[in-house]
Amino acid sequence: MGDIDIQEVASPTDGELRDVVSTVRGPVVIGPEGTVFAYDDRTDEWEQFRGAGPGADPHELNALAVTDDGRRVWLAGAAGALGHLDLDRYRKTDYTAPMEKTSTWETIAVHGDRGSETVRVANGSGEVLPITLTDDGPEWGEVMEPGHGSTLGELSAGPSGRCVAVDTNSEVYEETADGWEYRGIPNAQVNLNDVLALDDEILVGANDGLVFRYDRDLDNWTPTRIGENAIRAVARRQRDDVVLVASAEGTLFERRPVEGWVRLETDVESDFFAVTDGPEHVAVGEDGVVAVYEPDSDAVADPPDEWVERGAKQSDSVPAERSTDTNDESGDTTTDTTDGEAVEEPVDTSTTYSTSDSTADSASSQSTTTGPESVTEIDGDGSSDT
Repeated sequence: MGDIDIQEVASPTDGELRDVVSTVRGPVVIGPEGTVFAYDDRTDEWEQFRGAGPGADPHELNALAVTDDGRRVWLAGAAGALGHLDLDRYRKTDYTAPMEKTSTWETIAVHGDRGSETVRVANGSGEVLPITLTDDGPEWGEVMEPGHGSTLGELSAGPSGRCVAVDTNSEVYEETADGWEYRGIPNAQVNLNDVLALDDEILVGANDGLVFRYDRDLDNWTPTRIGENAIRAVARRQRDDVVLVASAEGTLFERRPVEGWVRLETDVESDFFAVTDGPEHVAVGEDGVVAVYEPDSDAVADPPDEWVERGAKQSDSVPAERSTDTNDESGDTTTDTTDGEAVEEPVDTSTTYSTSDSTADSASSQSTTTGPESVTEIDGDGSSDT
């Protein structure tokens, strides 16, 4: 593994960054009190959308989702706050409290390009509202409760458009033509924090460093312990199916086609809450931390060469070097990844699912600092000033 060069640069806030998505304009994040920021790589500045959230009131926002073409970002949060931002026009549209739903929206998922996307948004009462965008605007579907009232913590829209949800009872549900169906996880006995729906599998990030994999063809769940801390976020790199994972205490992982689970050392101590792919992979979390590295699609066997931590500190900018991809192997034991060494643990035979392992690596780190100079404010109607 090569060294990972850490740099700290200015963040748009020193408060909690709850979610991040990659768009045609670069990363978009949500911060405290319903603030929304977009990072413009052309100017090396964070731009803040003036006004809080979809409406004019400062409701807290909990989740973001982006259309497949990266041109529209959906936002969801407290008091039924719901809406979207069109990035090419910086135009905001408010759909707060659809169908008189004023409970807090906890999570949102989107599938399709702008203007024809399908949306699923879930609230603290365990309700999922389906939305379809047409030329005439949104069409509101029938509200359903996959978990029979349990709060749905995360939603993920798979490549086919069908959604997967995890709830606070450590259960997983999947949307089908006949409604929502239970998928597991048997005897999980751990909090589930995020979910990623793929064509042939479902990945769930959980506490205690666990990632659960559901193989659709086998109808079977397999847990793998890739670290010690809670797995907060799981995402997929679109071009090569490398899986990105963000964990508590500033830890990041990749699942690669050959190497399996690889730990990426960052020197970040803050917890990560979300991760996304894009021209730059971006992870965000507490204390305004933003960690970034640039993948190299031509590389085969090396780790990312450089992480950039966009935290509250500032100094001169240092360009990030390119990084890599690779692959996943599994075996017969649960594996704990610690500082790059795979540590085998006894298999818990009380569970009804099988277990497997993957090889893990780590990288050393060096630290410098860098950052943008200002935050530009942008009105929801498209105008801006600095």
